[in-house]
Amino acid sequence: MKVFRVGGLTGESPEVARLWELGCRGIQEVRTETGETELIAYFDDQVDAGLMGTWEDLDDHDYLAEYQAGLTPVRAGSLVVAPSHAAVELRDGDAVVWLDPGSAF
Repeated sequence: MKVFRVGGLTGESPEVARLWELGCRGIQEVRTETGETELIAYFDDQVDAGLMGTWEDLDDHDYLAEYQAGLTPVRAGSLVVAPSHAAVELRDGDAVVWLDPGSAF
């Protein structure tokens, strides 16, 4: 993944439409340490954005796996609520409800 950083723009700037047209996967607006606004645009590959900015490589990171690793079953008496990827140890009389975050409601 490639990251394009461009200062002086906000998410409302007209130049943002161009980033989306070029295949941007997402845009983040941040404040720098000096209080300036910076846009961070995420791309699969480096493109000619036609804007003054800098390109960086972003290490691959599986955020979903990291998030799921932190989800553990919750016990309320004999009821156990757990995500479907979790291993659950049940006691006699326990009932389990398989509930995956984001798909429950």
